[in-house]
Amino acid sequence: MAKPQSKSPLSDTRNLTVEQRRELFLKGRKAEKPDYQVLTKDYTDELIPYGLITFDTVLGLGGISRHGRVSQVHGDEGVGKSTLTYVISKNYQEYTGEPLGVFDFEGTGTPAYLARIGCDMDMVKLIQPDSMEAAVVETINLIDQGCRFFIYDSIPWINTMVDVKDIRSGKAFRASYGKHAQTMDRFFKILHPHVKRADGHMFMINQTRARIDDSVEAKWANDYSYTNKTYVLPGGRICRFTPSVMVELRMVKEVKPYDGKPGTGPDKDCFVVEPATPETEGKPCVMRVRARTLKNKVTGAGLREGFIWIRPATSSCPGIDDLMSARELAREYNFIQNRGAKWFVGKSADEAIIAYPNKDAAVEDLVVRKNPEVHARLKALVAEAVRADNSGRHASVVSAEELEMIEGDEAPTPVGKALVTSLDEDDA
Repeated sequence: MAKPQSKSPLSDTRNLTVEQRRELFLKGRKAEKPDYQVLTKDYTDELIPYGLITFDTVLGLGGISRHGRVSQVHGDEGVGKSTLTYVISKNYQEYTGEPLGVFDFEGTGTPAYLARIGCDMDMVKLIQPDSMEAAVVETINLIDQGCRFFIYDSIPWINTMVDVKDIRSGKAFRASYGKHAQTMDRFFKILHPHVKRADGHMFMINQTRARIDDSVEAKWANDYSYTNKTYVLPGGRICRFTPSVMVELRMVKEVKPYDGKPGTGPDKDCFVVEPATPETEGKPCVMRVRARTLKNKVTGAGLREGFIWIRPATSSCPGIDDLMSARELAREYNFIQNRGAKWFVGKSADEAIIAYPNKDAAVEDLVVRKNPEVHARLKALVAEAVRADNSGRHASVVSAEELEMIEGDEAPTPVGKALVTSLDEDDA
């Protein structure tokens, strides 16, 4: 007979003194080997810049966090979610030089479009999976190939493969509830530990669902009806609770080139929107889109909003025009202004980055030629001003129903005023 193995006695720590506990703890820590799951006191969260002043600075996101974190951007169809994602991919590549994986569940993306935006297609794998299972397997393969940034466009199209025999028998068409939420639950729970181990990031695209019934009765039914919520995202609770960052996009308006006619707002500002030409006059050239954070657990910058300018795929330079955002903010903070006939860029005429003899010369250099050196210094100046701004200028108002969507079925007291959040370095 095999000799029974002796078991080590259970340690009894109930009667240890504080000094003994501290000594044992420090001894154990010294014996530990480096482990990505253990965060030490010298740990710093390296953020990869989005490369967009609205996301990095105005929304207070600071950049893309790794460590297996998840970000989600959602909004109505046609608001520019995919284009935004491809621009972020391009900026990620430029900053890190790393490869990445783009999962196009909608089947609308093309390598040519990513290349037009500026992605290095030698370092991008564009996949159009036919199922959730295929996407999970391909993500694992990409992790083995050195990738750690993954884009999934979009959540409503991430579904499990239905067996052909179930389709032929009609079983697939029987009423079932919660299947998509179950699929997304499996997707995150299977994949997330592997992405975390790879020190990666999952960037998810989602869409807001339309209300089933737009009647007044349906709106009044919000307190007890689960079929007429005005703010619902596909994928179930897992797609609300898993992301550490959640950004909503909403179309403000389609903008035509500046035509010289009087008006108010950034879309009527000749220092924001380019002047019309005979070829572009009267034709939309860019979309102004509001970006609003509904969740930010990375930097804790609160609920904030800003604006991005999206050039559509049909334009000569599709993508996000970050220079327009910088100039719009510069106008808000009076960093593009005049003294008499002369115009200057900077805090004042005495501290000007550059000065122009007249308005036409300023517009030509800033808006038409897009002077890169001036814009680089202007963006730094604007970023400094936004971080120091405690006025609540960029704070966002979130409704009770939106809070309910984010935090669960029981919403707290409705938010009646904007949440003012500082973006000082201590807060970030």
